[in-house]
Amino acid sequence: KPSNVVIIAKDGIMLNNAKIADFSAVKSQEDWLIKTLADGLQQSIKDGDAKRASVGNQIRKAVGEAKGQAHPIDEVPDYRKITIQSDRTVDFLTVKKVMYTVTEAGIIEINFAVLKKPEDSAKL
Repeated sequence: KPSNVVIIAKDGIMLNNAKIADFSAVKSQEDWLIKTLADGLQQSIKDGDAKRASVGNQIRKAVGEAKGQAHPIDEVPDYRKITIQSDRTVDFLTVKKVMYTVTEAGIIEINFAVLKKPEDSAKL
């Protein structure tokens, strides 16, 4: 489960429930990199890397390797994963700017959240 979530909506772009950019500003900017989003994600990655490099995690990894066990520390860490949730009225160029920014910031895995309206479920 990704530890970071980006929500793209007409009232703003949010990272983990904190508004980090104005939607209209991102939509109108020519640069693809959203600086405030990149900064927030890079800080999250820095914090995650520091925690992952802790002595305790290194000892657990060494013990697991000695026992011949795979260790979850070898997998993509949660802080390098992200879920992007977008309103269907958001233009795709803005979504692409967010996708570009998260990959440039160091995110390895991107997931998308889709919310269905109750009436959409009835049509199935």
